[in-house]
Amino acid sequence: MIHPTLFADRVQMAFHPTQRGVVGLVDDLLGLCRHYQLQMRFQDGHGVIRRLGAEAEELLDIPVPKSVFRAAIARVAAICNEQRPESVTPYRGEGNITLLPPDLQCSEKESPPSTCYVSFTNTPLDQHLEIRFSSSSAGDKNLFTVLLRDKRTATVFGDALAIRSELLESDRLRFIRHPVAH
Repeated sequence: MIHPTLFADRVQMAFHPTQRGVVGLVDDLLGLCRHYQLQMRFQDGHGVIRRLGAEAEELLDIPVPKSVFRAAIARVAAICNEQRPESVTPYRGEGNITLLPPDLQCSEKESPPSTCYVSFTNTPLDQHLEIRFSSSSAGDKNLFTVLLRDKRTATVFGDALAIRSELLESDRLRFIRHPVAH
């Protein structure tokens, strides 16, 4: 189990103001998706963030202006469109974002790129963002995130995908699979 304090510390660190501004905030949030599946919503004048699959009492309230929250979601939309032109609008969408290795000193073989799946709405009345680790090339295998019906997530290796499609459609689980650029 992931210790809630570690999660809270990492999220609060991402939202701590730096010289990198909104770009740095979004980079940090996307980097968190390697370890956590996040759901963020702006409500009642502050950001509410939780790990997907976490209990309701594990919600984090982050004091952040609505303008910063909306700018962060707009940055996510811009990254989606940089990597796949015209794939989302500034107001809503879903897509994949390829993340470079956290340590740019490493070669791709030592630390391959990963993919995050994002889903967002950024309208005047509704602002939310969901970030999930989608896949990573790991040697000869691929890692995939599985979203269980009870909203918990699990990461599996690609050879687990040998399961017949009948099982995938059996309401037990849903695979979130997105192609990885090689």
